[in-house]
Amino acid sequence: MSLKRFGLLGLALATSLPSFATTSYFNGTNIPIPAGLVLGDEFQLVFVTSNLTAATDTSISYYNNFVNADALTASLSLLAVPALSGITWSVLGSTGAVDVLNNIVNSTASATFAGIYDLAGNKIASDTSTNAGGLYGGTLTNPIVTGENGITSPSAFVWTGTNADGSIATLHFLGTLLDSVAVGEEPSTNFAWTDATNLSDIFESVPVILPIYAISPILVLGPDDTLGAVPEPGTLGMALIGLVCCYLATNRKSIAAPTIATSAPNPQPR
Repeated sequence: MSLKRFGLLGLALATSLPSFATTSYFNGTNIPIPAGLVLGDEFQLVFVTSNLTAATDTSISYYNNFVNADALTASLSLLAVPALSGITWSVLGSTGAVDVLNNIVNSTASATFAGIYDLAGNKIASDTSTNAGGLYGGTLTNPIVTGENGITSPSAFVWTGTNADGSIATLHFLGTLLDSVAVGEEPSTNFAWTDATNLSDIFESVPVILPIYAISPILVLGPDDTLGAVPEPGTLGMALIGLVCCYLATNRKSIAAPTIATSAPNPQPR
């Protein structure tokens, strides 16, 4: 094939092949991609549920199912598509049997992990750790006040059952006596976001229903159907032109027809 034909092919691909923009969404969902992330970056998202619940159930699965129901309603999950059920959410809360750090998918700050964000694009923490800057390190970058629908939550308190360091709030975990469950304070960026006080210190009447926090698994900004961003035309095609030119420079005498590569398996969240 002539250089001219390769050049025309590259130009055609430049208008059809995907680049990955920070304003796009994960395929099949309304999950936003935080600004500034690039292909290959990892991140997590958090929200506070718009629906309310009592905190009487002793099973962590009840609360996980609750946040996933909210996420599914807002198209933040792929649970409705069995073949693409890789995005599931977890409650940021603790029961008497399971603490929050054993319930969620944990992350560590690294060159590829960009951080934890809310659905409005605000950075919340560097990772899920108890280190400085971590979700349970004592201070958040911004409060968790955005709901699954992108609207700021009107609630002041959230069920957590969790101490500031992510451990189970002894005698105040989810599923203990309703008027004694530990709550977090939504507007707070210090330890009070998860460990503000016990409910009995605030309310005198029961039953009480409140929202709960949710966190995603680790998401990867990539091209596959489950965890990839919806493509926009342009950049990747231009990159291909450069690759074609390099190939021609070293293979002028004969150019073999390219083989079609099969898709790699979809990466799964850690």
